Amino acid sequence: MEQTRTEAPPDASAGGSAAASTSAAARRYAAFISYSHRDADIAKWLHGALERFSIPADLREQAGRRRLAPVFRDEAELASSADLGRSLIEALAASDALIVIASPTSARSPWVEQEIVTFKQMGRADRVFCLIVDGTPFAADAGEPEKECLSRALKFAVAAGGLTDVKQEPLGVDLRKDGKGNALLRLAAGLLGVGYDALKRREQRRRQRQLTFIAVASAVGMAITSGLAIKAYLASKEAQREARISQETTNFLLSLFQTADPVRTRGESITAREVLDAGLTRIHGAFAADPDIRANLLTNMGEVYQGLGLYSTSADLFEEIRDNALLSYLTPAERLHYFDSYTNTLFGFGDLKRADEIMKLALPELDAQRTTAPLEVAKAKTLLAELALQNDENDKAAGLLEETLRGLAAVKDDARLVRATAFYDLGAAQIAKRDLDGAKKSFRTALDLRQEALDPDHPYVAEVRNALAAVEYESGDYSQAQADWLAVLPLYKRYYGEQHPEYSTVLQNYGLLVLESGDFKTARDAFQTSLTIDEAHTASDHTGLVFSLNSLGLAEMGLGRLDAARAAFDRGLDIARSHKHRILSTLLVNRADLACRAGEPAPVEAWLKEAETSLDEHFDRDQDAWRWAQRDNVSLFCAVRRGQKNWDRTAAEAGLSVIRARWGDERLYTRQARWRLDQISHP
Repeated sequence: MEQTRTEAPPDASAGGSAAASTSAAARRYAAFISYSHRDADIAKWLHGALERFSIPADLREQAGRRRLAPVFRDEAELASSADLGRSLIEALAASDALIVIASPTSARSPWVEQEIVTFKQMGRADRVFCLIVDGTPFAADAGEPEKECLSRALKFAVAAGGLTDVKQEPLGVDLRKDGKGNALLRLAAGLLGVGYDALKRREQRRRQRQLTFIAVASAVGMAITSGLAIKAYLASKEAQREARISQETTNFLLSLFQTADPVRTRGESITAREVLDAGLTRIHGAFAADPDIRANLLTNMGEVYQGLGLYSTSADLFEEIRDNALLSYLTPAERLHYFDSYTNTLFGFGDLKRADEIMKLALPELDAQRTTAPLEVAKAKTLLAELALQNDENDKAAGLLEETLRGLAAVKDDARLVRATAFYDLGAAQIAKRDLDGAKKSFRTALDLRQEALDPDHPYVAEVRNALAAVEYESGDYSQAQADWLAVLPLYKRYYGEQHPEYSTVLQNYGLLVLESGDFKTARDAFQTSLTIDEAHTASDHTGLVFSLNSLGLAEMGLGRLDAARAAFDRGLDIARSHKHRILSTLLVNRADLACRAGEPAPVEAWLKEAETSLDEHFDRDQDAWRWAQRDNVSLFCAVRRGQKNWDRTAAEAGLSVIRARWGDERLYTRQARWRLDQISHP
C-alpha cells in the first residue's frame, strides 16, 4: 500500500538524538525485527532470509554493504516491565530500519508498540515497514478489534511525548498474498530504497544465472559420478578416458562462470541463455577433434536447456549427437543416460512419437546395463511407463513401475530420487484408474522420499504437492486443493519464473478451480497465460494444450464471448483428434453445447456420437457415469432446442443427479446441467 508519513522529531530522552545523527551507512544493523514471540518462527525465517539476501552489485555502494546483514532479532523474552532495556534501545539506534511482524498478537503487545514508538522518536518514521502474517489491517476501525494486526504505533504518528492523533499508513507487505519469496523482495526493495519491480528483475536474472550454474554443475556432477561408478568395470585405458572427460568437463564449467563474470562483461548484465549459448560455441569449436568429450558435453547441455524449459533447443542438441554419429563414442551406460535424458526433453516438448522412437533405441541397452548401471535402467523403465500412461495403457504402466520398485529394493546406491519418481508415476497411473486412495499413498511416499533427499522447498517437492492437490480435487476436497495450489504457485514462480512450462501446469490447475467457482474472468486470464507459456516452449500440437484450450473455451463461454469460446474449442478438437486424446469427448460435448446455445448450424449429432465412441474408449461407465450423463444432458438440450417436443423428464432428472453426485451442487458441471434442464423446462 502507498504510505503517507509525518516525520517525527527525535526524542533525546530515549537516546534518540545521538542515534538520529548516525548515517545509514554507519549503522551496525540493516534492520531491527520487532515481533511477538508467538510469531517467532516467522521472525526467525525473516532474519535468516534477509541476512542471506545478496544486494545487487550496482546497489552495494549506495547501501554501504554487500548483504542485508547483520539484522537484529531479540531472541529472549522481554521482562514484565513495559520499558525497553538499554540494550534494545541501543540496537534500535544502531538499526537502519524497523520491520514489524504484524499480527493480532503483535498488535496487542506493549513491547512491540514501545519498540515502534522509540524507533519513530529517533527521527526515522519513514524507515518503518511491516510484514503482515495474520489478521486484517484497520479491522479495529471496522468494529473487529480481535482481527486487528497493526499496532497503534504503526497507524499513528509519534511526537516527543508519545503517540499523536495524526494518522500514518505504514508500508505493508502481506506474506499470505505475496508468498515468502516476493515478500522478501518487497521488504528488501524498501530497505534499499529501490523499486520492487526493478529489484525483482535483478533477482530473476541472478536466479536464472544461479539456476543455470546449478543445472550445469548438476549435469557435470552426474557425468563425473557416472564416470567414477563405472571405472571398476573398465580397463586402464578406459579409466584414463573417463578422467580426461571429467577434467575437460570441469574446465568447461569454469569457462561458463567466466562468461558471466561482471569484470569480463564490463558490468553489463548477461542472461542465463547467453551464458549457455556461449558455452555451445565453445563446445563446437574447442572440442571438434574430441568426439567423446563433445558427446558428453552436448548431453549435459541438453539437460541444462531442458531444466530451463527450453525444450526445442535441448532436443536439437540431443539430435546433434545422433546426426554426427557421436553415440558410438559414448559408453553403454552413457548411451542409456543419453536416451533417458533425450526422452525427458521430448516429453516436455510434447513429441510423444519421437519419444517412443528414442526409447525403442534404448531397449537393447536395458538388459546389458542391469548390473552396471541399475539406476539408469530404472529411470528408463519409468520413462517407458510414462509413455504407456500417455497411451492410456494404465495397467501396463503400473506393472512397469511396480517391477522397477522391486528392482530398486536391491540397489545399494542412493536410489531415493529414482524411487520417488517411480512412486510419482505410479500415483499418476492410479489416478487414471480412479484409485484415488492408492494415488494419495503413492504421492505421499514420493513426497517423503524427495523431502528426505532434497530441500523442502525444492521444485521437485512442489511437483508432488501439485499432484496431491490434483488428488484432492478429484476426491471433491476443493477447498484443500485450492489451498495447496495457492501454496505451490509461489514455489514454482520462485524457482522457474513466470514463463516456464512447469509454472504453467500449476497455473492451469488453479485456474480450473477458479473456473468451477464461477469466476470466469480470473480463470480466463489464468488459462490464457498458461496457454501463452506453453505455446512458446512446446510443440504446436502438444497434448497438454488440449486441457488449456478446453478450459479456456469454458471460461470464454461463461463470459458470453462465444466466438472466442468457439475458436478455443475448435483448436482443442484438432489437437485432441490427432492424438485420440482422453478428453476428446469432453471437448466434443462442450462444442455441441456451445453450438446449441448460439443457435449455430453445426453437426451436433455427429459430435455427440463421436463423443460417445471416445467415452467408451477411454472411460469406465461405472466409475465415470457422470461423463455419459453430461453427454446425454447436452444431447437432450440440443434436441429440444432444435424442435423435439416430447422428452423424458424423469430420465433427465436422474442424469442430473448422477452429475451432482460426482461434483456436488455448486460446481460448474452441475450448474451447467441444471441450467440446460431449466432452459428446456421453461422455454
